[in-house]
Amino acid sequence: MNGWPEILATGTAYLALAVLGALVLAGLWWFTASLRGPWLPLQRVRPMSWKGVDVLLVFLTMEAVPILVDQTLREAGVFHWLYGVPADPSTRGREQLWSLALALPLTMALIVFSLKLLRGTRLTELGVTPVRAGNNATVGYAQWLILTPLTLAIYLLALLVTPEEWRGEHSITQVAQQPLAVSEWVLFFAAAVVLAPMLEELVFRGYFQRQFESFTHSRWLALFLQAALFGIGHGYQGIEACVKIACFGGLFGLLALWRKSLRPGMMAHAWTDILGGIFGI
Repeated sequence: MNGWPEILATGTAYLALAVLGALVLAGLWWFTASLRGPWLPLQRVRPMSWKGVDVLLVFLTMEAVPILVDQTLREAGVFHWLYGVPADPSTRGREQLWSLALALPLTMALIVFSLKLLRGTRLTELGVTPVRAGNNATVGYAQWLILTPLTLAIYLLALLVTPEEWRGEHSITQVAQQPLAVSEWVLFFAAAVVLAPMLEELVFRGYFQRQFESFTHSRWLALFLQAALFGIGHGYQGIEACVKIACFGGLFGLLALWRKSLRPGMMAHAWTDILGGIFGI
């Protein structure tokens, strides 16, 4: 992000998404009255016991499955069939859309069912619950609306002090700048706006944050650790992006602490990914 024109474009994109989000929430509250409920008291969440091996395995699963799925599709000739050979370097991001659309739900299923079978962990213990869905969606949107400008300001400061050669860009952001087929736009929204926020909130805020709290006996230290790990996990995007992503991870973690639910974070996360994926912010 360089110069006032891009800053102006960022502000315009933010305002457009803010209006769209308000319309979505208005529709949610108008047509789904059954999802609304009292704001308090919040549901009780059963404490977790520290399982360091499980934390490691969950992290490795998140890292390994997308790589294995991508390699499997490549070896099976799927990308050859879709884009031809030799592959143009510009098609790499488009190939990853197909890989992620398959890998993200597979990763989520493996983690959820493994924790259920091995530890008896239920989705409600991770913060996935329909209780007060409308309220929590509203909280998530409000958090995104109020705190996104602050986080983007921190991101701009990080850009100013980060050498050009240390910067990176997510392949999904790159592919969003290309002319995509309708099927690829469907994959983009499925992967970047729906599946990725669900998986990352489930793992980082629903599982890692609660595991770190059990280990450190401090919810605030746990909040910091999961946010730092969240940022480090995106290191391939560059240092300035790690700072921005860690800040967002901390904000999503605060929502999970406050509402005892992952729904607000998933809502805010999805809106953040739209802003970052489509507009490169």
